[in-house]
Amino acid sequence: MRAIEPTKSKPFRPGGRAAPRSGIDCEVLYLHAAEEVLLKRYAETRRKHPLVNGDVGLREAIASERRLLEPIITAADWVIDTSNMGVHALRELIRERIDRRSEGRYR
Repeated sequence: MRAIEPTKSKPFRPGGRAAPRSGIDCEVLYLHAAEEVLLKRYAETRRKHPLVNGDVGLREAIASERRLLEPIITAADWVIDTSNMGVHALRELIRERIDRRSEGRYR
């Protein structure tokens, strides 16, 4: 997967979509990371995955979360794979995307 790519479920639509009831033109970005990367990230922080409990381990919680988010992934205009990306690179990628969008260049 490239760092940023249009979703395969629908073509990229320049101009995005209108947010419900607001009339604000927007795009949906979905941040993805490989399961092993997510496991490592959770191990490196004190944060607990919100779906982990006594009966559900981290790996199962991540799989469950992916199933729950499937409609958002399908609706996303862009999916960004953060597996090999630091926060600074992610910020720059999104900033570039916003700059191109505001200049009328979508690719």
